[in-house]
Amino acid sequence: MACELYRVPLAEVLVDAKHGDHSHFELVVVRVTNAAGEEGVGYTYTGGKGGLAIKAMVEADLAPCVTGEDAGRIERLYDSMTWHVHYVARGGVASFAISSVDIALWDLKGKRAGEPLWRMLGGFDSSTRCYAGGIDLAYDEAKLLSGIQSNLAKGFQGIKIKLGRPTLEEDIARVAAVRKLIGPDRMLAVDANYSWSVEKSVRAAKLLAEHNVLWLEEPTLPDDFEVSMSD
Repeated sequence: MACELYRVPLAEVLVDAKHGDHSHFELVVVRVTNAAGEEGVGYTYTGGKGGLAIKAMVEADLAPCVTGEDAGRIERLYDSMTWHVHYVARGGVASFAISSVDIALWDLKGKRAGEPLWRMLGGFDSSTRCYAGGIDLAYDEAKLLSGIQSNLAKGFQGIKIKLGRPTLEEDIARVAAVRKLIGPDRMLAVDANYSWSVEKSVRAAKLLAEHNVLWLEEPTLPDDFEVSMSD
């Protein structure tokens, strides 16, 4: 197994409500080769931090775990990798590392079978509806709408934008402007990146419903167990 780490510079610094500035993305690429020399390629990515830790876990922990095993028994290998690093990690870096190997194994299986993944998993349609989104919290309204218009021209029938501006009123105004641009029938989703309290999230959800928002992503911290349990 081989693992590569790439730093992909961005044309401009992108910002969301919680993860800071994104000057680059990290791309972790995993290559799995079977005894016949056939290769499967998997990948994961980060917003610019943690890529080296993911690469280290793949190389030091996961590669020895799967080397010499039957590459076709993907579910078993996924379970083995999970328990192999379970003592130190559930989620986080481990989930990124395991998923990159898992994708490579599925890629190898698909190439050997001569089938696309959607068909191997029992799918009946080779297409799906796609939405366009970006890390656009710092964009003013004109730049936000211009980018969305460009995505609509490419054929996207759904849009997702970032929320988490200093005031909820600013966020709702952005949503209203986007809804006006895309019309009533296209899908609109939003992502607040954990930036709101529970109370603010509830208030925001009620206001967003007026603009037919299909999906509200990460409104509040999932780690706030005390609030979650009391509610």
